[in-house]
This record gives sequence, C-alpha cells and structure tokens, in this order.
Amino acid sequence: MPTLPYKRVPLAVMIASLIHTAPSITHAEDQRSSMLEELIITAEKREESLQDAPLSVTALDASSINELGIEDIADIHVYVPNLFITSAGSGSTDSTINIRGAVTQDPIITQDPTVGIYIDGVFVGKAIGSIFNVPDLEFVQVVRGPQGTMYGKNTTGGAIEMRTAKPTGEFEFNQTFGKGSDNLVTSKTIVNSPTVEGLINGKGSMAARFTSDMAKRDPFIDGTKAAENTGFAAGTGFSANDDGFSDQNSKAGALTLSFELDEYWSGDYRYGFSKVKELPKGFQLTAVKPMGIMDPNFPFYSFTPMFQNANADRLSTISANNATLNASGAFINTELPERFRLLQQADLQNTLDVQQHAATLTRDYSNDTMGDFTFKSISAYNTMDFLDVIDMDGTPYFVFATSRDIDYSSFSQEFQFVGMKENIDYVFGLFYHSEEGDEDNPQVAFAGFSVFDSFTTAKNDALGIYSQFTYNTLEDRLGITLGGRYTDESREASRTYTVYNIDQTTFANTMFNVVPEGTKGKVSYGKFTPMARLDYQAADNVNVYGSYTTGYKSGPFNG
Repeated sequence: MPTLPYKRVPLAVMIASLIHTAPSITHAEDQRSSMLEELIITAEKREESLQDAPLSVTALDASSINELGIEDIADIHVYVPNLFITSAGSGSTDSTINIRGAVTQDPIITQDPTVGIYIDGVFVGKAIGSIFNVPDLEFVQVVRGPQGTMYGKNTTGGAIEMRTAKPTGEFEFNQTFGKGSDNLVTSKTIVNSPTVEGLINGKGSMAARFTSDMAKRDPFIDGTKAAENTGFAAGTGFSANDDGFSDQNSKAGALTLSFELDEYWSGDYRYGFSKVKELPKGFQLTAVKPMGIMDPNFPFYSFTPMFQNANADRLSTISANNATLNASGAFINTELPERFRLLQQADLQNTLDVQQHAATLTRDYSNDTMGDFTFKSISAYNTMDFLDVIDMDGTPYFVFATSRDIDYSSFSQEFQFVGMKENIDYVFGLFYHSEEGDEDNPQVAFAGFSVFDSFTTAKNDALGIYSQFTYNTLEDRLGITLGGRYTDESREASRTYTVYNIDQTTFANTMFNVVPEGTKGKVSYGKFTPMARLDYQAADNVNVYGSYTTGYKSGPFNG
C-alpha cells in the first residue's frame, strides 16, 4: 500500500544573523560564466573549474548547502537534474537513488547500490541506513554515469560525493538554534580549536573541529486522530497506537583532527556518528480487491473486516496501526521469540545508529619520472545498527507486520596517485573494500498465528585497480582521455527461512525450515571496464565533449 505523502518543512526561525542570497547551484551542462561565479570541483581528483570539466556533474558549495538547509543526501535531489532520491521502507533512513533510470529498488544487505555515496572519500556500502545527517557539510557534487576510473567502488549509475569542513586553526564557537512548524526544534554547534604547534620533536601541528546537530519534531500525522478513526469505542478492550506517524528525532556529531607531520606529510582523522529514533510512516488501506479474500462478498471471506477501513482519502481517514492489541496483551503470543513479539506491539519505532572512522594521509612528490604528483591513503571503518518495523496492511487490525534488524560493518582502504607530467594528467588507484552483516526479517500475521522468519548473513570482498590518462594538446584546448578498471569481487551469503505453526488454543508452536539452516552460496566475479573521452574547448565559455564509459556491478544473492 502507498505511504502517506508528506512535505518536509524547512527551518522557519534561525537565532543567528543571516544574509539572504540566491543559492549558487551550478551545472556543467547549463551555465553562463558571465552570470555565475567560478566553482571549483574535484570530480577527477584534481581541482578544475566546473565550466571546464568534461563531465555531467552538478555541484553545490557551502553557501548553497547552508542556504538550502541540506543535511543529508535526501535533501539534494530537488536541486540536481536527472537525480531522484526517496526513502524506502517504513522510515526515513533507507535510500532509493535513481540517476538517469539506473536504480536499485530493493535495499537489501546482499546487494550493492547502483549509485555510490562517498563522505570525505569513504564509500558508504549499503543503501540501507544511508540517509543520515552529515554535520558540517561543505561541498556536494553529483557525477552522472558509470564510475570506475575515479572513485574507489565501481558503480553503474553515478556517484554522490559529500565533503565536510576541516578545522580552521583558529578558535571559534558557534551555536545556532532553530524552530519550525510541527514543533520542530533544531540545534547546531560548531567548535574550532586553535592550531597546536610542535607536536612531534618540535615539528608538525594539529587543529580540531567538533560539530553536533540535533533535530526533533512532532509527527506529521496526528496519532490521536488516527486512533479515533479506528472505530473502536471506549471500553471495548482495544487499544490503539496514538503516538502518530513520521516524526523526527535525530542527533549527529563529528570530530575532525587535521595535522601536518612535517613539510611533506599531512592528514586528517574524522569520527562521525548519526542516531535516529523515529515513528514509522503511516500506511493506509485505500481499497479492497473485489471478490478478494478481504471482500465480504467472497465465499471464503476472512473474519477480519478490513474493508471497513479502506478509504482513498488517506490523510483524513488513516487509522492507528495494530489497534487490535489490548492493554493486557492478550493477543501477544508469549511463546514466540522476542523479535516476533515486538511486531505485535502498538508502539512501533525505527532506529538507526551509524558510526564512522576515517583516516587520510597525504604527501606531495616531484620527480623526473612522474612529474608532480600527490599520494593519498584513505582508510575507513564503519558500523551500522538498523531496525525498522512496518504495519503493512494499513488498517487498525493486526493482519501483517514485518521488521528488519540489521548489523553491518565495513572496512575500506584506498591508495591514490594523482599527478601531472608535462601535458599529461594521470590518476592511479588501488581500492579494497570488505563488508559483512546479518539481517533478521521476522514477519507476523493474523494476530501472531502466522509467523515466518528470514535470517541472512552476507560477506563481500572487492578489489579494484583503476587508472585514467588525459593527453592535453592544441594549447590545452583538446583533451584525449583513456582509462580502465579491473574489478575482482567475491561474495558469500547464507540464509535460513523458518515457518512457525501456531496452535490457536495453547499458542504452542512448532517450526520447520523452508530454507534449511546452513544453506550457503559463494561466487566470484572479475571484470574489466574501459572508458574513452574527447573534449574540446571551442571558446572560453564553450566546452564540447563526448565520452564512452562502462560500469559494472556484481550480482547479489537473494536475501
């Protein structure tokens, strides 16, 4: 059933001094240099003007991000052509990202995203839980089309790269509060430390930056009204979820340390977290299929009168979910494991806990063989704990509810060599990504008398080697680019699917495995993906290019 549409309400009041200017959103395909300030991008690992870049890319700088109130990837797509991002499932933290029709519809743990998300160069491995607050965003760029010779992970749809602000090296404290409709309250804190000199044998320096964000808002859908719409009179023994649907309760923070070891080596360490605890979206049954099992005219009509709550006028008639559970919990099958009993509660909530650690080390070199080049190492370790619950029937009756409980972790290591020798620009890269996780997907129906459970584990390892060369000639007006990538991946998964038979009198249950415990699969993939491009600077404000690019995504297991 479709979810209720809602509109995110922008911040209404800021307790800070603001200067209103039109945000400078710029596109490589459509801009006039006489009208827009020059914007520098790094989509090809080196700084270049957006106007000169032979890429389909959209970029937003710090002023645009602040002006538009962008905090996560879900806020971006309104301002980027050919990009559509929506949340999946019952909450707001799953992403379904579509660039030019390339999309991964089902964000399961065994499947990789079609569009890569990067935070300070670190790949976000799963679409599940990928919509989270990134405090202190400074720059966002969206590159369309297959990406393999510039980004660590090979993707077929494109890449979204987000970059956070670094320490300024001067003491700063900034506190901003905000208030909006539906009792929205926000708080943002920024603290910069002064630079500390002489950390290692009198050499080197370090500066720190701390940022925190908090947001809390009442539900978009009033739970009291939804409870009244159930039609259950007071004193009948039935209770309803009157908490409402689609609220906001999130907090995020980040600590960044920037350091210089000597005149050659520099680096950053960033720890970030994002936590969400929210009420699920409101689902409402809009119609019952004629002569279907829920139609009272059907010869074998079900005892559950769902048709009474079917209404296409969803917003005014939405009913509290799982209202058939009374205060004494008489409908809760205590013989089932706890994860099933969770779905039989009326007060359902979704949670997300993301933890990120990233360390970057950089050194500049210059020699006769490779010219001027920069070596960069990016190491990262991320974890995610995710839980969502969905009452999928969209009525006050306990017909069908499901949940996903996911634990996930990933490690990645990337080495980059970006340089220039005479009229040749080049990039070499080596990328390794390892991830593992498990997903428990219990499903409970008909007051707990139909129970299923799917448990999946996944472990994936990916190794990629990539390079790209651009030969610049005709006084740097013509660029000839060739590149390629080889990807080697191994994927493992195991799955158990259990069905419980429930005695409707004693609640005793027997179980059997439709997919036996220990069912496993393992596959390996290898693929070379080339690219080629010609670009010509026809005039100072006219850049013409054509490219052939291939991408690759290995096949998933059905989890």
